[in-house]
Parts: sequence; structure tokens; C-alpha cells
Amino acid sequence: MSVDGVNVTARAAVTSSSATYVPAGLSQGAHTVTAAIADFAGNGASSASTFFLDSIPPLTGLLVDGLPVSATTLTLLSTDAIGFAATDSGTGVASTLFALDGATQTVFVSAFSLAAGTHTLAYQSVDRAGNIEALKSVSFASPTPPAVVILSPEGAGYCAVIKGIVPVLGSVAGLGLASWRLDYAPGQNAVSGFVLISSGTAAVSSGTLAGWNTAGNRGLANVAPDRAQHCLTIGPRSSSTSTSAIPASCSRSLRT
Repeated sequence: MSVDGVNVTARAAVTSSSATYVPAGLSQGAHTVTAAIADFAGNGASSASTFFLDSIPPLTGLLVDGLPVSATTLTLLSTDAIGFAATDSGTGVASTLFALDGATQTVFVSAFSLAAGTHTLAYQSVDRAGNIEALKSVSFASPTPPAVVILSPEGAGYCAVIKGIVPVLGSVAGLGLASWRLDYAPGQNAVSGFVLISSGTAAVSSGTLAGWNTAGNRGLANVAPDRAQHCLTIGPRSSSTSTSAIPASCSRSLRT
């Protein structure tokens, strides 16, 4: 008897009708066992058998838009495509399984995207020898655009005279919020020329965003992008430099 060309007869349990050998330390991969037998008349026969040793599970990686990602917490766009790439050096990958938000495992077939919100994705692969990879997991935030509001000075439906340094009250919120900024620009209903008044990276819940020096500055805009590259702008808030009385028809304006 031999294993991979090495005679192991002396270490085998041999009887008149069988031979048993338990190998130790075999490496992963293909191996060949050969057995030969002969009778006292000199008649002989031999047989060979090949087997594949595979005790190592597959390795699965996460893909976002076809690119490998190693982080376990991610912020994605709702259009990002999620997939997997699995490898196995032995018998090969049989299937990759995944479960979204604790649901039943599903066999991965093609890339998919996530709805807005927070999600947890668990995944693993199985090879053709039945080895199962340890379960991996990743958390996703797939946000909607941030919500930004200027509460005061009021805009739509509001008419008042303002001057000096006026506190700007508002709120900024959003899953995956990256930053916010409050700008001003000269000119009523300005669309360009905005200059930073204040900014931050944390959400604000009905707080003071900045003190607005209204002298010559008549437009307000609040901008808040998030880590998923959504961006929402509120403003500008318009104002007037006229010192005359506020006409009865005045609306949607601020006066400095």
C-alpha cells in the first residue's frame, strides 16, 4: 500500500482480506492511494484511488459597486449595488448566502440595492465539500436627504422689519449628516455670492444656527449635505432695505 507514492504497508493494518491505514498530516488538496495484492501462486492485482482533502471554508468579501469593501459600517446611496465575491482554494464555492435585517438566508445571485434607512446584512459561503464559512455582518445607513429648516427669521407668509444682528433659529437633521452651513448674500432672492455665516457637523434641534448681521445682507440659505452625497438647500430668505412703512400687501419678505 502507498499514499502519494510513499509505501505505508508497514504502518497499515493488513489482514488476509483487507488493509487499513489512517494517514496523519496530509496537506489540503489531491492525494492518491494505491493498493497491490498477490497470492501464493504469484497472481497479483492493484488498484488506485484519488481523493481530495478540503477542510478549509471559503472566504467571502463584500462588494459595493463592484469594488471590495472591508469596513463593517457603511453609508451608501440608494443606487449603490451590493454584491459578494467568494473564493475557495479547495473544492470551490458552492454558494453564497445572505440575510438582510434578520430575514431568512437567501442564495446570492446578482447585485442589489437598499432602500433608505438602516440595515444589517449577514453573509457567508459554503464550498462543495460542505465547509461553511463563519457568518460575517455589516451595517449600512442608506439615508434620505437631510432635513434643514430656518425657523426664524420667518420667510414665507411673514412680513417684518429686522435690523442689526438677528439670531437665526433653525434645525438640521438627517441620517448620515456630514455637515451643515448657513450662508448670506446681498440682494433680494440671491442665487449666488453667498458667504459663510456659520457651519457645523452635528445635528441641531430647534437651536440657534448663527447671529446674522443684517446690514447689507438680505438673503439666507441653509445647506446640509450628508455622507451619501445627498444635499438639501433651504433659502434664500429675502429682505428689503427700504425704510418706508411695510405695505399691507407685503408677504414672504424680511426687511433690514
